[in-house]
Amino acid sequence: MPCMGLTSIDYPDGSCVIKERMTQVLRYFKESTEHVFAQFWTPVKNGVRYVLTISGQPFVLDPHSNGLHQYRMASLMYVFSVDGESDGVLGLPGRVFWQKLSEWTPNVQYYSKKEDPWLTHALHYNVQGSPWLYPFLNLGGSPALECLSS
Repeated sequence: MPCMGLTSIDYPDGSCVIKERMTQVLRYFKESTEHVFAQFWTPVKNGVRYVLTISGQPFVLDPHSNGLHQYRMASLMYVFSVDGESDGVLGLPGRVFWQKLSEWTPNVQYYSKKEDPWLTHALHYNVQGSPWLYPFLNLGGSPALECLSS
């Protein structure tokens, strides 16, 4: 699905807090490990449908890893349906978002192409272990609005 015409879901008075918390999480990752790559998949409106995308969202990336940079660029090309439409591909971000359960694999080769639509990119750029976290950002009772991949 193309990423053209994406607009953020409108979260009154909450979006600044959410972005601030996302940035705090990323700062923690960056300070905790030497080689880090983490990005948030966020629901946005694409025409009449809602999709998860990393476009315009905070991320952290090891500046010395060309492979991770290329993987990030490849990830920008993908969006995943989250509006319940049966013809949309959930992919890992959509599955984690809908189930509200984190996933982790020590090796992305364990996933099929159906489970991870950009598996070829992960293998090509030597992405191995892959945690997918559902961050529970509780803002006055509202559920998490993002899915974090690393």
